[in-house]
Amino acid sequence: MRANSQEAHLARLRAGDLRSFRWIYDQDHAKVYGFCLKLLGSSTAAEEITSDVFVRLWEKREIIDPQQPIHPLLFKITRDYAWNYLKREARKSRQHDQYRALQAATADANVESELVYQDYLRIAESAIDRLPGRQQEIFRMRYKAGLSNRQIASKLELSESTVRVQLSRASSFLRDFFKANPELPLSMVVLCFMA
Repeated sequence: MRANSQEAHLARLRAGDLRSFRWIYDQDHAKVYGFCLKLLGSSTAAEEITSDVFVRLWEKREIIDPQQPIHPLLFKITRDYAWNYLKREARKSRQHDQYRALQAATADANVESELVYQDYLRIAESAIDRLPGRQQEIFRMRYKAGLSNRQIASKLELSESTVRVQLSRASSFLRDFFKANPELPLSMVVLCFMA
């Protein structure tokens, strides 16, 4: 009886019937969740993946063959999502390890390099301070505060075109400043945009 009922619900699901989708969800949620939990070992991740699996089932309902059991499709989607989740977690873990290694290497850097960096930062700030008032304000809003040209234009009641022109002039000024001071490394230009 359940096979005929499932077949009817699958046919209606394929046609977009939400009640049939809910019926399949109620029938199979626990199985998909259990499979996820077994693969991932995390109830939080298993619940998230289980939800994603059923969203995907709804999105791909047109590929459902009502004559075939739904379980192989559900478990394939579950396996694929779990695999992608595990790959993402492994990538995050590697990135975290790399970040910690970088922090350790940075912590071991000598005081002299920190002083040199601070000197460069002061020079970059000094170069930015030489910009005319409005250019300096726009430059800082763009590169220090991270605002878009549109946001800057709105805050300063200017046109976006004026903001672009002012940023272009500020950038030209800073490029010329560093070209005129070749003893300063190219990284100073980058510092200007991060200072």
